[in-house]
Amino acid sequence: VDLVGAFLCTIGEPYVVMMASRVLRRRLLATSGVVGTTWALDEFYNHQILQRSLRTFKTGIYLLWEYKVRWTPETSGEVHARVAKQVVACMRKNEGLYVKFGQAMATMDVVLPNEWKRELNTLCDQAATFPFSQVRMVLEGDLGRTVEDIFEEFDENPIASASIAQVHKARLRPQCEKVGPGMVVAVKVQKPNIPAQNGCDLAVYKFILNAMEYAFDLPLAWTYDYTRRQLEAELDFRIEARNAERAAREFQECPTLRGKVVVPVVQHVASGQRVMTMEWIGSIGAVSNGKALRVAGLRPQEVMRVATEVFGHQIFSTGHVHCDPHPGNLLVRHAPADSTHRWQLVLLDHGLYCELPPKLRQEYADFWVAAALSDRDTTVRICRSWGIKDEQAAELFASLTQFRRVRLTGSRAGSVANLFAQTPGQPSISAQPQPHKKQSPEEVAAAQARLKATAKQVLGDTRAFPQELLFVGRSLNMIRSANFALGSAVNRVA
Repeated sequence: VDLVGAFLCTIGEPYVVMMASRVLRRRLLATSGVVGTTWALDEFYNHQILQRSLRTFKTGIYLLWEYKVRWTPETSGEVHARVAKQVVACMRKNEGLYVKFGQAMATMDVVLPNEWKRELNTLCDQAATFPFSQVRMVLEGDLGRTVEDIFEEFDENPIASASIAQVHKARLRPQCEKVGPGMVVAVKVQKPNIPAQNGCDLAVYKFILNAMEYAFDLPLAWTYDYTRRQLEAELDFRIEARNAERAAREFQECPTLRGKVVVPVVQHVASGQRVMTMEWIGSIGAVSNGKALRVAGLRPQEVMRVATEVFGHQIFSTGHVHCDPHPGNLLVRHAPADSTHRWQLVLLDHGLYCELPPKLRQEYADFWVAAALSDRDTTVRICRSWGIKDEQAAELFASLTQFRRVRLTGSRAGSVANLFAQTPGQPSISAQPQPHKKQSPEEVAAAQARLKATAKQVLGDTRAFPQELLFVGRSLNMIRSANFALGSAVNRVA
């Protein structure tokens, strides 16, 4: 009996190990099968919603780890740069609405560190294309007719692709034309995965804002509801068509801009919620392309002045403001033969607009004048009505708005007197360069802490702050960038 027991004990241990190994292999195979099946379903049928969300949550955890565990005052700049690069890389990889999220986050430059501003500004609105079979599916599903019924010719290769749509060149059939025979058109087709991804992407975007708010200890999540409404409106091309037609009408009604600005005519017979067809307009190049303008015999200063007037008119007169005037959306063309002008601005992509009510337009105009004159009393009074309670915070907000150092010195009367008392050609004291002193890491950290405290005061009462100004600021920043590309052809304050 003892020998039998010893024998069983001898063979029992390897047997148990062998059986455990078999069970482990089976579980690994089952797990691999589940993971593989889940990936395949998400990749081919679920528009990568799960993968994109997991990638974002991973980035969010990385963000919290860097800021809450690894951050020190001495390494703050390095942490900002690392995390900003990782977040933007995630948005670029996810594409779609994530690119729009990054662009929306860039509007919050009042509170974001410089490293974040620089990285977010690299997030361009270019993306991969989708095949013509899917273009046909979206177009025919939205318009209820075949491509051949509507278009005489249709280029299957897109001429441009952005975050939520791509554009094709086509020719309408005569019965579908609004203007002239054989009309060449641009057809904007929404990407087929956008409706499926929209709900989940917006929920994840809220998670990103909350994570950043917790990491930075700065108000960020309060912008979510307004941004969500703006992005959802941008996904409905019928709203974009109405924006385009209203903008064209308002330019035509403005005596100083009539005939100088062109908005492509929308062809409603071939447009819907996810497809928009408009007249094709060729161009010399972007407003910011000084070389192309000079080759065409145009003066960049004149072009930039009109571009500045266009957005000044929208912001301060009509209140109907185009909020995405990047170089691809603001072009210049030779004027047609029947025009009294040599050239015209072409304003494209009217999906992202904001509406400034009359009271806010007046306040914003007064704010600009007061800040330009360094009028402390008026600037602080207006800022307080917007929830910016602190004078130092009002000065910071004025500087960010006008892209220059603003020092609030006194009342308007005194500011105007000082302005005219200056010797022509002599810069003001605030404009004179100050000697640069290299700061220690401790001094840099202390300066960043003070700036952060002031930034928090800028948004001291987020319920009172006009959220429209976030998107208006985005427009102004893009116009400023175009002006800078032309060598500051126009005085940005004047």
